[in-house]
Amino acid sequence: MLESTVNILHLSDLHFGAENSIKNPTALAQRKIALDSLVDTISKVTENEKPDIVVISGDITWQGSKEGFEQAAIWIEKLLIKLNLTTTELIICAGNHDIDRRKTKGMNPPNNSRDADDWLSLESLENFINPFSNYSEFCESLGLPFVNLNNFSNYLVGVRDIRGIRFLVLNSAWFCRGNDDVKKLWLGLPQLQLLESQGNIKMNSVDHLTISIVHHPSNWFHEEEIVTYERPATYRYLSERSHLILSGHVHGAIENATKAFDNSYVIINGASYAGNNLRNNFSILQINKDNQLLKQIPFEYDPRFSQWERKNNKQIDLKKKVDEVQAMEKQSTKSIFNVPFRKHPYFLGRSTELKTIYNFFSGNLDSTYYCIYGLSGIGKTQLAIEYAYEYQSEYDVIWWFHSEEASSLLMDIERFCIAFNLITIESELLDNFKKFVSLDPLPKSFLLIFDNVSDEDKILSYLPFKHSGFDVLITSNNPNWRKGLQLGLLDAEVATDFVLQSTDANEDYQMAALELSNELGFLPLALEQAVAYIKETGVSIQQYLERFRKYRKELAREGKPLNYNKNIATTWKLLLETISEDIHLVTSLFNYICFLSVDNISKDFLLHKQLSPYENIVINSEMELDRIVGRLRRLSLVKMENGIVSIHRLVVAMTIDFLDQQVRKDLILHQVNTMWGVYQAKGKRETEILEHSDYILKHVVDNDLFNENIADLMAAQARVQLTFSNYENALILSKYLYQKTMTHFQGDYNRLAKASSRLGTYYYSQGQYVEARDCLSASLQHNISKEEKLSILNILVNVEQDSGRLNIALEYVKKIDEILELHPEIKNDHHEYSAILNSKNRLFLSRSEFDKAEDAILEAISISKKKDQTNVYGLSTLYSNLGHVYDKKGEIQRSIECYQRAIENSKKLFNENHEFFARDYSNLGLAYYYLYDTFHAKRYLRKALEIAMVINPFPNNFTANILNNLGMVFEAQGKTSDALEHFLEAMEMYRSLNQEDNQDISMVLYNIGGAYQHLGQLDTAEEYVLKALEIDSHIYSENHPEIAKDLGKLAVVMLEKEDYKKAIIYLNQAVYIYEYHNLIHHIEYASAIGHKASAIYVTGNKNVAKMMLIKSLDIIAEYYGSEIGLSVILFSTFVIHVENCGNQNKELTFLYETKKKYL
Repeated sequence: MLESTVNILHLSDLHFGAENSIKNPTALAQRKIALDSLVDTISKVTENEKPDIVVISGDITWQGSKEGFEQAAIWIEKLLIKLNLTTTELIICAGNHDIDRRKTKGMNPPNNSRDADDWLSLESLENFINPFSNYSEFCESLGLPFVNLNNFSNYLVGVRDIRGIRFLVLNSAWFCRGNDDVKKLWLGLPQLQLLESQGNIKMNSVDHLTISIVHHPSNWFHEEEIVTYERPATYRYLSERSHLILSGHVHGAIENATKAFDNSYVIINGASYAGNNLRNNFSILQINKDNQLLKQIPFEYDPRFSQWERKNNKQIDLKKKVDEVQAMEKQSTKSIFNVPFRKHPYFLGRSTELKTIYNFFSGNLDSTYYCIYGLSGIGKTQLAIEYAYEYQSEYDVIWWFHSEEASSLLMDIERFCIAFNLITIESELLDNFKKFVSLDPLPKSFLLIFDNVSDEDKILSYLPFKHSGFDVLITSNNPNWRKGLQLGLLDAEVATDFVLQSTDANEDYQMAALELSNELGFLPLALEQAVAYIKETGVSIQQYLERFRKYRKELAREGKPLNYNKNIATTWKLLLETISEDIHLVTSLFNYICFLSVDNISKDFLLHKQLSPYENIVINSEMELDRIVGRLRRLSLVKMENGIVSIHRLVVAMTIDFLDQQVRKDLILHQVNTMWGVYQAKGKRETEILEHSDYILKHVVDNDLFNENIADLMAAQARVQLTFSNYENALILSKYLYQKTMTHFQGDYNRLAKASSRLGTYYYSQGQYVEARDCLSASLQHNISKEEKLSILNILVNVEQDSGRLNIALEYVKKIDEILELHPEIKNDHHEYSAILNSKNRLFLSRSEFDKAEDAILEAISISKKKDQTNVYGLSTLYSNLGHVYDKKGEIQRSIECYQRAIENSKKLFNENHEFFARDYSNLGLAYYYLYDTFHAKRYLRKALEIAMVINPFPNNFTANILNNLGMVFEAQGKTSDALEHFLEAMEMYRSLNQEDNQDISMVLYNIGGAYQHLGQLDTAEEYVLKALEIDSHIYSENHPEIAKDLGKLAVVMLEKEDYKKAIIYLNQAVYIYEYHNLIHHIEYASAIGHKASAIYVTGNKNVAKMMLIKSLDIIAEYYGSEIGLSVILFSTFVIHVENCGNQNKELTFLYETKKKYL
């Protein structure tokens, strides 16, 4: 073998130890036979193919098993000996089975690139290496050389050079946690950027060959690793800096190499051995370093004969720059290219689809055809055009047939026959065409493209049974083809890039281009038309977007797309007219479903419903429904998967635009009546009902409609939207309901109360307590039912409690108790009664009546569990509030358990973009903050803030609370400027809500004071803490723990100001309050007596001071653990005051022993 050629043995997914977990001796024996045969096969290849390097792309073992790693080490050493290689010629990356998942508890994967990049930076990497300790020990036991990441030698990520090739090892398994890891993994952009900054990797290198080893294929990574948003997409970044990416994980058959982002090639091995029932395989990759040509020599295992069979070689050009012009010049001058369309200058995406079509024709030598089908405007014709240009060199003749009408098709067949000197007499035309197409062998290779065919049977009548020399490509709206490809919408990145490139816009318009693409439903024809209009008129992308939202119907007719003689309006108007020409029932059904949620319409939901407001049209038979839906499917107007019908939203928008205004209103009102009837019946598909109700109510608002059924449906739906944290929709519905009710139902007190209550509940959810109080109090002025009154009073308890008006909240509790005394049967409504107990718990907690608060919430939990095991929604809130009780009592571990139970309950009902998750992640963050665990505190609070920002676009109390809590964590980390920024942002948000002085505002004032204390601005600090104390003194009783907390902070400020007498006065008061409430194990109590020790040391009995310090450190050690940072703070403060007194030598023994024991 020449020195310029290097052979690489590529193995993957060996899964040693998998059989141990099921204790299967037969499977173990099968593994031994297969892998012994693999070693034997490789050792017998020719000298020119003998491996120089061995690459294993992950999953060495099974579930991180040590025993599996030990078995793997034995086999790998045997393989290397047989190949006369050492571990210096071995390179390995980690896979999802090489991580010990038991060591990942509490380490949830990040949900966004900001956290991922933060955690996978070199500074934070040590936090995530421990789960791979077994893997690293395995590598070390083999004597495997390290890979290097900026002088950080390890086995998980970095570079190593072998025989003139740079190998880049990456770990895609950092956040592997189970079987649902798909689209959740992160590769580590900071690591790649660090390697590039050190010159270890280089973009589009044409000289130095770089091969990257990463276990997972690209489709397993989070969207932000694939699509460029605010920072580079990591996988694209990797592909631009690699010539070849070797992966595994899939356990599939041998696949052709693919290109990632038109940059590096990707070879994905199947499992080299994962059981006898799989198509186990490996490859030898023969690479010429000079011309960068690669020959893949694949082998596949046949368990019937215990042999590894050699498969067909595949050649790949790894060079970064490919001269496409030269490739086109190879096209024969004698070829015929009859495609009546230009190649699109901005054709993007669809590379997978093009390859799929090519692979189909390459792998089928018999008579066959292939259809591209999908919605009108999806890009079927354009894909066929691109295929013809892309693979022009593969064919001698490419001929296009316009097939929409029989007449145009026959004309194109006649032109074809003339070109090949066939008789074109009308009576013989079709027979001569068929005879020519069935010739075997043919002198030339042919591609025939039939565009816009209506159905399979019609086109087959124009083709002979045998046409093995012809590739036949078809486009059609109809999805009913035996062989074909359903064309989908463009993905967001491709659509955005298309708009930017086609309009010559710079990256400043990227967000506008993405918004426009989304508005147009990522439909290629709509995007083409928009781009044409922008170029014709000179308007910007943003201006077109604004015009489209305002003049959609008119703009649907403007703009001339390339290679297409119809616009969106014409295209779909013709399709809708096609429906109208069919049975009347089809039109009625289509109009009916256009006013339902377009992505999720069950077929059952369409049965037994009156479809028209004008006549009695009902589908009662599943067979009849199948026939009608099938008619719509033939035109690709609807999709059908697993009994669910869906429609593209732009088709719906165009359909509704074409309706007469009165007809549109009649259909909306008819759908409202239908939906309210279904809503009241509460059928099996409640989620589907809610989605449809939300959709039809948007049409109600847009068309300014209102009646009794609308009011009832809107009130119910507004409540649901609030329940699911859809605040924007909740506000729209609540305000619309309130305004219309005031106008239409002035004398209907129950309706007026319900509308006021809904709007008041919304305001309360946002922390707008004044507005909430006004709406809810107004509801009580009407003659309403006791159930409605009880519900409103209960919300008012929470409004006044959160406003800091505890006495008024207590008055409302008394009114609730009066109603319950008169109507004890209400307690049987466990949902309502649990809510009442929950409110009482919060009020007791604010009044520092901790035992009463705990009793109330435990009773509520008991009732909820006993009465309704499925009440997940209520239990989540109850456990969350029980956690608050334990927080206040200083039992932090118990509070953490409660918050985690709340989260587990929430997962049964909601996705993570819900207020409950934000609430309890925030609670967890605060609990960890109390434990001085700032890593977990910051992690959970950031997660909470991320969710809050997604679900609620308005300023609100909840987001302000999270900002305040996050500021506390920054302060604990010593990042005082960041902390102060968060505190001030929280204060600004509270004030924007028109809030009166309450406990939230006092808390943020307290924290601002603490920040200024750390900045050394002690007078300003004192001023803010005194303001907090003033508010808390107004809200709470004089012996409330919140007062003690304020006094403790003031005392710390006084200590730093060296006003020890004031410090002791404040601390005496604080200690008294904590002892009064028996909070002698609370961390704040420990803080108070620890700081008091420092003050007393300076002014009083030094022995008493030392005893007091020991007492505080004992409390912390016993109840919170020695690693808590407060111990260090109290000890350090004490040492400073000892030194200030000049007693450091005198107290040396005491300080040494104390530090040794507690720190």
